[in-house]
Amino acid sequence: MAETRILAMDGGPAGLVYLNVLLRIERKRPGFLESVDVLAGASFGGLSALYLAKNMVPGADGTDVIEGCIAFMNQVLDLSPQPQNWQRLIEGKLPMYDNDSIERVLVQALGEDTTLGELSRRVVIVTGGSTDPTGPTIYDSEVDSGALAWEVGIETAATPILLPLRNGRIDGGLASNTPSIDAVSQVLSQSPELSRRDLVLLSLGGDGGSSSLSRLSNESNAVRTDSESRVKQQRQEALVTPEGADRAVEALLEEARQIIASWEELEQQLGSPEFADGRLGRAFLPSEEVFATDPGGANEEWGWKPWLLHLWNPVFLLQSFLNNQGLAAARQASGLLGERALRLGPMGLLNTNQLFLVFFFLGPNALLNGSASSTADLWDDPLTSRLFGFEPSSEATYDWVDEHWLSS
Repeated sequence: MAETRILAMDGGPAGLVYLNVLLRIERKRPGFLESVDVLAGASFGGLSALYLAKNMVPGADGTDVIEGCIAFMNQVLDLSPQPQNWQRLIEGKLPMYDNDSIERVLVQALGEDTTLGELSRRVVIVTGGSTDPTGPTIYDSEVDSGALAWEVGIETAATPILLPLRNGRIDGGLASNTPSIDAVSQVLSQSPELSRRDLVLLSLGGDGGSSSLSRLSNESNAVRTDSESRVKQQRQEALVTPEGADRAVEALLEEARQIIASWEELEQQLGSPEFADGRLGRAFLPSEEVFATDPGGANEEWGWKPWLLHLWNPVFLLQSFLNNQGLAAARQASGLLGERALRLGPMGLLNTNQLFLVFFFLGPNALLNGSASSTADLWDDPLTSRLFGFEPSSEATYDWVDEHWLSS
């Protein structure tokens, strides 16, 4: 029996990164997207899944489809807050935005009358529940074929505080931000002729799984020193000639310098050096009132302030939830499918909390044109992929795609 290939995509702003990574996979391995059988997603990933399923028609070019998806998500995220939106947020009685803008974008991209059953690929979309009985709703195009695609999209993207609830349902990321296991269980339950040995899964997210400039060091000098020492190690590896090694090192160092310069500019825009430091102890300012520890003990004495109201880490609780959920789902998928499951979470230059801050204060274009594309380029280059500690590296990912995704 032919294998069923599942592409599952997380919610959250990491989607801006993994769509760019997906684009590079398609460029290096043409036909990857065409071979997808099931698209699964929650929140951002749910909208991306719907767009890809709508546009992956026979004869479509995979790179064009993914580039279209990136442009589509740029439109979705371009909320352009006005003074009245900030007023609504501060007052707290209404969501910051209404659904008019996102509804127009979704109807235009997906079609006013397009149902899940009319999409070119099977989709599994997760939404959360807010009414009694609470709990997630999982839309499966083979079961819920009559559901309108654009309305399912609004439901899975109904982010609390920012957007209204839709039909009593809320952002799918609050139910299952990493929908890989949801997709596997849904496919197996609705297709009894399949077993887990018939499934191949690529799960895209942003729960770490990679390094970053903040992991190397926040201070630019330390970044340069550490980068140079790591690059020098490349000389001892599989570089063919000393001349070739010198050229590779210089090119890599120049790229690192450019990244550092961009990172310093971003710091200045946000007005805080702490913003660029992804380490928890530094992200919380060293104040006993905010971040207390138990000297010599195992307890971290955190009250509600550091969890919820710290200026430069306002979504740490959400970040912890998303990252732990993503890694837990990856382990479960690996246990079920073995080597046929791969988790790719290339956060790269920004962690989840920093992505939210950049998106909130600078807008989606700062991510689309900056961090997302740069991180994908770093991941795609074999040298920088190893230098910045992406795991799995681009080489390992392409090997996996060749062996498990495109082999049959």
